[in-house]
Amino acid sequence: MLFSSVGSVVAISVPTSLTACFIVACATACYIAKRALADTSSADRPKILKQYVMVLRTLFTFPLRRK
Repeated sequence: MLFSSVGSVVAISVPTSLTACFIVACATACYIAKRALADTSSADRPKILKQYVMVLRTLFTFPLRRK
């Protein structure tokens, strides 16, 4: 009986925590993008966005090869 209750707690808590982390990550990314683009000229925005996307890619990609 104990294993079924532990399993149900894990089955509920893992997706909930992953969803919460995803929401916080998206909100943080939007906040950083808005702050980075505030008070900039339109000519600088494509460069800023390219650098921002590059940073996000390096944060969220995991190296599959061993060094």
